[in-house]
This record gives sequence, C-alpha cells and structure tokens, in this order.
Amino acid sequence: MEIDLPNLSIVIGANASGKSNFIQIFKFLNDISQFGLENAISMQGGSDYLLNTRLGSSREFSIEVISDRLEEHLASPYTKRESYGYEVIETSYGFTIDFSKQGSSFKILRDYLRQKCKFYTYKKQGRHLEKDRYIGEGEITIDRRKSSPYVQIKPPPELSEKTLIDTFLELDFASGFLKRVKIKPRQLFIETPTTFPWEIGDPMKKLFQNISVYDFDPRLPKKAQPVTGRAQLEADASNLAIVINNILADTPKRLKLYNLLSDLLPFVKGFRIQKIADNMLFAVRETYTGAQSFPAFLLSDGTINLTSLIVCLFFERKSLKIIEEPERNIHPHLISRVMDLMKEESNRTQIITTTHNPEVVRHADLGDILLVSRKRDGFSTIDRPIDKERVRSFLQEEMGIDELYVQNLL
Repeated sequence: MEIDLPNLSIVIGANASGKSNFIQIFKFLNDISQFGLENAISMQGGSDYLLNTRLGSSREFSIEVISDRLEEHLASPYTKRESYGYEVIETSYGFTIDFSKQGSSFKILRDYLRQKCKFYTYKKQGRHLEKDRYIGEGEITIDRRKSSPYVQIKPPPELSEKTLIDTFLELDFASGFLKRVKIKPRQLFIETPTTFPWEIGDPMKKLFQNISVYDFDPRLPKKAQPVTGRAQLEADASNLAIVINNILADTPKRLKLYNLLSDLLPFVKGFRIQKIADNMLFAVRETYTGAQSFPAFLLSDGTINLTSLIVCLFFERKSLKIIEEPERNIHPHLISRVMDLMKEESNRTQIITTTHNPEVVRHADLGDILLVSRKRDGFSTIDRPIDKERVRSFLQEEMGIDELYVQNLL
C-alpha cells in the first residue's frame, strides 16, 4: 500500500481497524535508527508479531520511505570563482527482509538509498556561492550487493561521473571508500555509523531518529519525578516537570508557553517547580488564588493533557510528531482551538494524530483525514474519504464529515 502523508494527517477508524499498526510502522523505523534492525524486530515482539499473521513469513517484508525535503550540497572547498552544486529534491530509502527461515533468523534481500537531484552552477559572490545556471537532473543510488554497498551516479548529460566525484567530497567518499565497507549480514545502511558519515544518507537517518510517538498519560506527570530525567518530553509526558523547568529558565520560551496557555487555560497564571530531595514536581498558580499554587497531583487530567500537548507541539524539535488521541480529557468546546494549534504547527513540523472524536473530524480539513478500515479477510486498508464519490455525494447533501463518521458511513 502506498500512502501520501500531508503536513497534518488525522487518522480515524473503528476499534481494531489497524490504526495502532499504522503508527507502529513509524515506531519501528525510529527503533531501527536508534537501536539497530535486530533490536527493533525484537522490540516488536519478534517476527511473529511484526508480520501479518495471515501471511506469516510467506511474503517478503518491505518498507520504502520517500522524503521530499530539500537538501543543498555545494562543492568543497570553495576555491574557484564558478563551481557546481546540487539540490536533492527527493530521497528514497527502502529495505526488504526475508523471514522464511526457522526461528528468529532473517535475511536482508535489499537495502538501498536513492536521491533525485537537480544540478546547478554556482558563482562566488563575496564569501558565498549563489545559484546561477540550471544544468539538469541526475540520480545518486547506493544499493546493497551482498555485504558491500554499490554506488551508482547518473549525472545530467552536461556533466560526467568523474567530474562529480572530483567536485563533491561526499560522492568521492561514496564511490571510493564505501565499496570497501563490509556491512554485517543482519544490519542496514541506516544503522551503520561508518557508511553514512557524510551528507548522502544523513538526512534520512536524522528523519527516522526525529520521529516521536506521544501517548500522554495524565496520571504520570502528577507524580514527583527524579531531577535526572531527560530534557526531551517522554512519550507518556511522565517527565513534564523537568521539561517545564527548562522552559521556565528561558525567558522567551516561558513567555511563549504562557501566551499559548492563556487561550486554552486562561485561569493559569504561572508554573512553579517544587523540588523535594532528588525529585521535582510542578505546581500551577491560578488567577483566583493569588500566591497560592496547586501541585500537579491536584490538577485535572484535562489541564495536564493540554499542557503536555502545547509542550509537544511548540517546544519539541522533531521532524515527525505522532500524537495518539490528543483530545483525550479535553472539553469539546476547546477542540476547535486545539485543531487550530495543530494546523499552525504542521506548517513547520509534520504531524500525524489518531482520534475517535467526531469533534476533531469536524474541525479537520477534509484532505487531511485518513480512514483505516479492516476488510472481511482481516487485512487493513487506508483511504481518503474525500476521494470517495459516495462520501462527496453525502457532503453535497449538507451532511457533515463528522456525522458520516459517527454513523459509520465513511
């Protein structure tokens, strides 16, 4: 199945339709970049739980991720008055695994990275190189042949492969050193430190490393947390006190946090961090109570969730944020504003969110809604309701998308 993800994806569907499995794809990619393929498979419960039970190991397991994020590469060093450069307009990374052997064994059948590029001449303007003339399109591919990477460079007609290798350090590295690199049989390109120290594969590796899946549990931030926790927000928001403490220490961030909260939680006047031995707990000062602060364990689940959501959206630097049911414990009146905030942030960071709430569906853009359905044979599929003629007919009859969702007509 091929899925094109917009900046903001609202994933809906019945219980057990496959929404969680869809989210696990991204968790799996992140685990590969952080812990390696073998560990990532084990963290899914092994191949028995990674593979579709109807298929088992009878089919190959394949994933391909295509990113349209632009990357610019300039010739180095910048000694000449005129030089070359290229813009990566599309990066594809994919792998295929065969699990047909007995036990926990598997074999990597294919492992590749491909970049489509536009080449230009650059002219020196002062200390900088500026784009001048468009030359044409080309392609850089690193493919796996047995244990060593195979590099193929397809330049535009005006340039030769030798010119590109002589001009760009990363291509010189790829065509020379990579051919001598031996990769372990159960290891992917993306997890091998010696394979991509240069720019070619680094953007895709960083993309996977910067995927975060959030599923807030409001009970956990209400407890005192060790001061030695991570500075980044945990998936369950358990270290919210530490993250808020860091935000409060930075004046522009503190003002931004209070400004965002003022619209959703106007009664919140400020935060205070309480340190108890080696633990910390955050407290909220309300407009009604003067100097009195309420510790986190006295706050409502909705207040905790909204605070966690704002921190996640506007203070966590991730290339892809996946948020499970962000509207949980939030009053329906506030959901339209929450959706506005998510749309605003999706202009800077790609966001995927799952929901069962018709209010979220109602305030979403129709093109952003992805419907996960489970067919009679047990397999899941993903569609855009707006692409279905029957759905468009219902909408023309002035039925709302949320009403169609509630009545299970999508």
